[in-house]
Amino acid sequence: MTIGRSPVTVVVVTHASAELVGPVLDALEEDPEGPREVVVVDSASPDDTLAVLERHDVRVIACTENVGFARGCNLGAAEATQPYVAFLGHDTIPEPGWLPPLLDALRFPGVGAAMATIADLEAPDRFNTSGGHLGFHGLAWVSDLGEPIDDPDAAPVEVPFPSGAAMALRLETWRRFEGFREDLFMYGEDVDLGWLLRLAGLRSVRVPTSRVRHHYDFARSPKKLYWIERNRRRLLATNWRTPTRWILAPALTLVDLGVGVVALRDGWFRAWWAAHRDRPTPTEAAAAATRVARLRVRGDAPLLATMSSGISTAAQVRPPRGSRLVDRILDAYRRAVLPLVRWLDRRAGFVED
Repeated sequence: MTIGRSPVTVVVVTHASAELVGPVLDALEEDPEGPREVVVVDSASPDDTLAVLERHDVRVIACTENVGFARGCNLGAAEATQPYVAFLGHDTIPEPGWLPPLLDALRFPGVGAAMATIADLEAPDRFNTSGGHLGFHGLAWVSDLGEPIDDPDAAPVEVPFPSGAAMALRLETWRRFEGFREDLFMYGEDVDLGWLLRLAGLRSVRVPTSRVRHHYDFARSPKKLYWIERNRRRLLATNWRTPTRWILAPALTLVDLGVGVVALRDGWFRAWWAAHRDRPTPTEAAAAATRVARLRVRGDAPLLATMSSGISTAAQVRPPRGSRLVDRILDAYRRAVLPLVRWLDRRAGFVED
């Protein structure tokens, strides 16, 4: 597919997306500054998604099994022929001209990933997310959900991680980071990538002049919550250095208990328990640890110093009673142990920037 002048391969992953994917492909085709190439990875859709794709000039990779979002993105990006690669959710609508501002942002030194400003599909003047929250305990959620978008002409803003709903990287950066971590399957892969970018000394930014609308619905199914909790724990096990993880253990245990209370209250305790029991295989754990070690140039202290602590403001989740007190305890603990983490970083040879 050769559209416009933006030297980008856009990757879209579909699964049972017949009712949603047509509009996103239409928007890409109609944009005069759209991508030169679009690759759609269909993850064994049981509906008419493939028939919809046949009506568009896109390269289709049809999987015979559900490979998940992370591997689907990796399969699509492996086919990229352009110097930049972008990822779009199958339930998004990119506005005309969304790509050039992302490419401009990626040309700034130290920027590893750029995400669009993601608006609500039904209320395009309001945020779906302005960049996301990421706590040192691994809990991550959208930021400013439903709030007015008040910075349409501002400069790029640093964010903890780029949203997988609409983001772009240099293809060489994507390959250097080996794409998304496939054992996550779905949910948290963009959080993991943003975390690793920071460990590698790079930044993720949101670009206000790039706009994508998103059909966002936070379904609280036990299956989805299982994946979110499972993957949160996997990120903690690999992205913090072992000494840091031991230092944070009391706080992480408190958060685990809090999530367990919410799971029991909201009827997904079995999924929570299954997530805690589902550990990576030795091969998966070794691969993840090796990847982090290869990319890391920073210690943990710079990230711990800027990560959030709270749990009471998690978007669209009713926190347990007493969570504001827990917020204060967690933040006090983070501040108290930060000097020790800095000292251990220095002992390991990391120089804080």
